[in-house]
Amino acid sequence: MSNDIKEKLVKLLREVKSDAVYGDDLQLQEDLDLDSLDAISFLFEVEKEFSIKVPEEDIDEFDLFRLGKLREYVEKKITLGNQG
Repeated sequence: MSNDIKEKLVKLLREVKSDAVYGDDLQLQEDLDLDSLDAISFLFEVEKEFSIKVPEEDIDEFDLFRLGKLREYVEKKITLGNQG
């Protein structure tokens, strides 16, 4: 499942920044130079793509502006049926 999630994240990432290259340590704001609104918009697209809900407090708690952490978070949400 993780590869499928990664591929979808890459697709979404390239919609925001066409020359972006996926890396687990990639930071949306620092490495891609996205402002906070763009980063939040990216997370909104992730919510739509994976049919999950990302509560605002989870963004900092789970370091969701780091792609590897976001991938793990999405995988966990899907596995737990969006409950956890």
